[in-house]
Amino acid sequence: MLSTLSETETLELLQLQNINSNTALHCAADRGHTETVECIVNSVSTPDLVRQLRMQNKDGKTPLHYAADSDYGETLKAMTDKLTVADLLDILSIQDKDGDTIAHLLTRGGYTETLDSMCRRLSPGSTISC
Repeated sequence: MLSTLSETETLELLQLQNINSNTALHCAADRGHTETVECIVNSVSTPDLVRQLRMQNKDGKTPLHYAADSDYGETLKAMTDKLTVADLLDILSIQDKDGDTIAHLLTRGGYTETLDSMCRRLSPGSTISC
C-alpha cells in the first residue's frame, strides 16, 4: 500500500497517532512485526526515519522502547540499520516518562545479547544514558 502513495502521503499516514499517541511504527515494533517495520523503514528517507523513531507516545515511549521491552532484536536492527552512529546514540538516549532508555529496558529484561549488539554499533568512547 505504501508504494502506491506519494512521499508526502506516506509521511502523513505514518505520522498519524492513535489515542495513545502511537504511530504505525510504534504498533509494529510493539508486536515484533519486523517485515512491517522494514516496509515502513524502506518507505521513508533517513531523516524522516529519524523523526519517526524519535516520536514519543503519551508514555514517552519511542518505537525502539517497545521493541526493546520485548527483546525483538531483529525488529530493533531493522529500525536502526540506516542510522548514523550520531542518530543512533541520540535515539538510544531518549527517556520515557519513567526515565527509562532502551538500554534500561534491555538490561532489566536480561536481553544482554541485544544490548551488546546495539552498543557495538556505537563508536568507541561514546556513551549512552544508562
